[in-house]
Amino acid sequence: MRDINCEICLDLIPLVRDGVAAEESKRAVHAHIQTCESCRRVWQGGEVPAPAEDAALQKTSRRLRMVWGFLLMLCTLAGLELTNGSGVFYNTLVMPLVGILAYLFFGRSAAVNVPALLLVTHAVTTLFHAVRGEEHLGVFDMVFYTIIYALFALLGVGLAALVHTVLRRTEPARRRIGAGAGALCILAFFGVFASSLVGNPVSRMLAEHSAEEYVQAHHPDCAVDDVSYSFKTGGYDARVSKSGSVDHTFTVSFDAFGRFVYSAYESEVAEHFSTWRRLDDAYRSFAKPILQSPLMPFAADSAGCSLRMASYEENGALSPDSDGLDYRGALETDGVYNVLELAAQYGEISLFVDDPDVSVENAADILLTLRRTCDEAGIPAAYFTLSLHAPRGEDGNRVSSDFVFVDSFPYAQVYEQELAPRLAAFIEQSLENAEEK
Repeated sequence: MRDINCEICLDLIPLVRDGVAAEESKRAVHAHIQTCESCRRVWQGGEVPAPAEDAALQKTSRRLRMVWGFLLMLCTLAGLELTNGSGVFYNTLVMPLVGILAYLFFGRSAAVNVPALLLVTHAVTTLFHAVRGEEHLGVFDMVFYTIIYALFALLGVGLAALVHTVLRRTEPARRRIGAGAGALCILAFFGVFASSLVGNPVSRMLAEHSAEEYVQAHHPDCAVDDVSYSFKTGGYDARVSKSGSVDHTFTVSFDAFGRFVYSAYESEVAEHFSTWRRLDDAYRSFAKPILQSPLMPFAADSAGCSLRMASYEENGALSPDSDGLDYRGALETDGVYNVLELAAQYGEISLFVDDPDVSVENAADILLTLRRTCDEAGIPAAYFTLSLHAPRGEDGNRVSSDFVFVDSFPYAQVYEQELAPRLAAFIEQSLENAEEK
């Protein structure tokens, strides 16, 4: 067996590891690393020593390690600061990034060093906030979040190590950088996907800044309460309100670049929709607990109530056949109103009942019982809407397709005298009106 020099040994080590080297080459490598400490370190997983002509590359690598170390500390501190805020979700991306940077800086020992780094940094920042009298985590919460963050960080370490393994035939000086770049690309893909679901801090910051500027310019007596991501539009909605007002609230929308899209001030405040909503919520809060309580003697899928809204023409005028509350003309922002009096004029109670007897006669009996229950409980209403269906079987499907639907039957017309015939005529007339439309 002939002796080999370091250059040949370093060339043969990858082949021996992969099991494709000849037996003589294997013996030569094993014999050489017994006497050569530098090659033995490479065999044990270290980096190949850089030749003289690669001195510039080695210098660049050292500088990159300094950058990786700085970014590692920066991302770690940024992630820990997100813990107490609404952006804690972003740590599912920040912590894998910490793991990738740690692999670039520490190499394989990152799997041990990252959890220790997180624990120490978390303890230091928590102590810092405690000394300053600021809100901070307790010991249990600190340890809990450290464990969770360490798991996400180890995911990043694993991604970088995986790419590193794929690139193991590459020159060692470039291998770790390539591993980090590949892992960052994978993380960037998941980052874009996550951003489409919950937004991102940069777009949120732009939306918050734009919202403040817009409110100061157009509604200086108002303030921005909150900015939230809208999955439906991919933009951000700013909730704006006026101090001391219960109805002066509206939404302003921005796109992902912080550009103004739409303001709901006109529809919600100027047209008094927010006032109607407040009154409607008050009516629901009063009536729904009773409608959904055991006092209602029906096997109901659901029961609810609402103040009927007026309908308007395209030019904004009140529709001639509208029978709802004219909230644009009759209400005022922060106005005081008797909700029960409004409910007696515009309130509508809706009931969805399952009963084997799907007939107009049974529907009439249900409406009579519903009115008596409402009268006893003091729930005012102007209309009843009833949907009567056959009950569901064990498979979850209805045993029959028959149904009776009563849409907006006047509360005042619910009395015993010939109620079933009157109800049948009302249903027939409603169907004819629907066909005409």
